[in-house]
Amino acid sequence: MPESRRRKPQTPTGARPTPPARPRRPGRILGAVPESRLEAILARAPADRLPIWLLPHLYRQYVTGAQANHCIDAALTLGAAFNLLGIPARPWPVRLLIEPDAGTSATLYGDNPRWEEDVFRGHCVLWLPQHAHFIDVTLEQFEETVGDDPLVGRAAYTLHGTQLGDQPTLDWANASGTALVRRETCSLAYTAGTEAEAERMLAAPLVHAHAAAHHRSGTNLASTAIVLFAADPETLARARAGPYPRLRTLLDALAHAPSDVDDDGNWRFLWPGPTGNSRPMLLDDIPL
Repeated sequence: MPESRRRKPQTPTGARPTPPARPRRPGRILGAVPESRLEAILARAPADRLPIWLLPHLYRQYVTGAQANHCIDAALTLGAAFNLLGIPARPWPVRLLIEPDAGTSATLYGDNPRWEEDVFRGHCVLWLPQHAHFIDVTLEQFEETVGDDPLVGRAAYTLHGTQLGDQPTLDWANASGTALVRRETCSLAYTAGTEAEAERMLAAPLVHAHAAAHHRSGTNLASTAIVLFAADPETLARARAGPYPRLRTLLDALAHAPSDVDDDGNWRFLWPGPTGNSRPMLLDDIPL
């Protein structure tokens, strides 16, 4: 296996666009995240924000040109990546109220979330309960936010109209809180759906049918993040310093391990076998 590619931070040729490959429907297309954005995150993001900021932007790089309204696919793939890095994450349905600054009326998206055959009529984000953050990587699909970057929001929120501020001990998702976020041209209000709505969203046959594909794409996304963290000593030190024990363990074990990506887009790291001979292994197969 070739030596690990210690390239300057850039989008590696690892993960393929997120499955499943469904018939294309009319809708907006996800735009590219500038390469300079990834480089800035790797160079300057604080240790506790580094993986939380990098993974959504890295995901968007991989799926540039894909349909923008596949929020469940995005959340399931990102969730698999975060969970592999030891950062608990779960897709969660939301109601999103967008109020433009131009004085036009506000629009509510995602009300009454439900499946209609293989189409999800609603919107979802990825919720990181231990870190009080949520991620909306398909925000660009809405008319008011075309061209917007992935949103990584902290749950500074209201509950039943009462301003709560930053209270990470409260569970924004299970409390059906409303997180308020400012963007350049509008205000966003994300109201978490109920546990029952989240269970119905994830119980759909289509979700189960593509579970393995989402897991594999998430594994490649997490593997790419490890390779990028290890590409620069200062970035590696910051990644190790974050409050993520599992990520630190992975970096300690794999930062200097040779790695490569095959023709199917699967990253493998060279790992010592039981007899002492090293063999290429997928991230989720490595016994750590």
